[in-house]
Amino acid sequence: MEARRVSEAREERTRAIVVTADEKRFDERTMGELKTILKEHKGSCTVRIIVHLDKTADVEMQLPPTYMLAPTDEVVDRVEQLFGVGAVRFC
Repeated sequence: MEARRVSEAREERTRAIVVTADEKRFDERTMGELKTILKEHKGSCTVRIIVHLDKTADVEMQLPPTYMLAPTDEVVDRVEQLFGVGAVRFC
């Protein structure tokens, strides 16, 4: 019961999902998988991606509204399988 309340609160309060990963994790396969996740889990949260470039800078991109996501446990699990534990943050 408690877990349900937490997930409901997260869905009500989350406005953005931030995915952060090292540039080495971004390749054709992971980008294709991410696109599939975005299509399968449409929601009301904007998506920002932060890419850590090797020893130089971070690049932040906000995806267009067509790629808004739902802030669910399944989204977290699938994205973290691609980019590592802690890659997803809710804002």
